[in-house]
Amino acid sequence: MNVEKLIEQLGGKKVHGYKIWYVKGKYIEAERHTVYEHEGILRDPTFNVDGEQKILFVRDSKDTKGYDDRPLKIREGFTQKARLLANQLNERDTGVITLSKEESWDVMPSYEDWLAGNRQPNMWAAPKS
Repeated sequence: MNVEKLIEQLGGKKVHGYKIWYVKGKYIEAERHTVYEHEGILRDPTFNVDGEQKILFVRDSKDTKGYDDRPLKIREGFTQKARLLANQLNERDTGVITLSKEESWDVMPSYEDWLAGNRQPNMWAAPKS
């Protein structure tokens, strides 16, 4: 939804793909993600709760698919333990219930909230007042 807000304000377009998380020699994860593109420059307006300011983003070449038509996460372990972890996480994710964009916008902390020390709520958090 952050990307949609930028497009409303500045023009540009959405680019669907994957945010990459990597533990050298052990594990790699591709998380479904959308970034903002304007005049050939990609920008990720979503702040990371761990404070990371740069991400590795891989554009999905299947541009005809929408955001929700892509896998939530793709994981691969390079060691036996990491493969077991990837399988367990994949199994856990089969029961994940996702919020609508509006519900997410209501319960997730803003960047200002995060700077003030507020962190991501658990699954049954009430909307911000």
